[in-house]
Amino acid sequence: MILGTLANDTSRRAQINSRRRLYNGNICLHRGHWHAYLRHAVSAPRRTDLRRLTMGPGMLRFAAVLLSAVSALSVSAQADFAAGMQAQQAGDHVTAFKEWLKDAKKGNKYAQFNIAEMLRQGRGTERDMKAAFAWYLRAADQGLIESQRNVGIMYGRAIGVDRDDIESYKWLSIAAAQGDRTAAKSIDFMQKRMIREFGEADAKKKIGEAKLRAATWQPKSGTPAN
Repeated sequence: MILGTLANDTSRRAQINSRRRLYNGNICLHRGHWHAYLRHAVSAPRRTDLRRLTMGPGMLRFAAVLLSAVSALSVSAQADFAAGMQAQQAGDHVTAFKEWLKDAKKGNKYAQFNIAEMLRQGRGTERDMKAAFAWYLRAADQGLIESQRNVGIMYGRAIGVDRDDIESYKWLSIAAAQGDRTAAKSIDFMQKRMIREFGEADAKKKIGEAKLRAATWQPKSGTPAN
């Protein structure tokens, strides 16, 4: 699920414990294998299925940026977000998508992330990688670390957007600076790939520009989207 219980837990108890951790507000951030894709970016065929990138093997996370995160929203926004969550937990992906889309358009970064995940997976809507990237980027602009990491990888792999190594390095750096270990590992692979492809001098210039962009980046407030 998007930030929720693990689909491949080997026991019911493990699932219950996972939910408890989530409902207590200790959000389980997904740890993926984005860096493996960066490492093989030159030789491996391009893939459009990001499941193995954003989540570990057998993990399918859904919608629960609960309590601690949602409590920051207004009462009406909490109600809207909860409606989508309830629909998702009931297996009604179409309704969940519709509810979260309303919130996402109002600038709710958590809803934006969930919409991006559903577009990426084709849950409750048609799969659309370009649209998924656009929603990840909106949430990333507002400071959501998971989206920042995903945006960095998608730029690096040209998934849903043209490849841009500088922007990829920038977003991975922003996420890594906030403690995201997967983003930190991905930076290392990005750097090695850039040196291999562009040479050390040009790679150094690109990395310098990316670091400057990351250092001067500031989160934006959520703005309504059409």
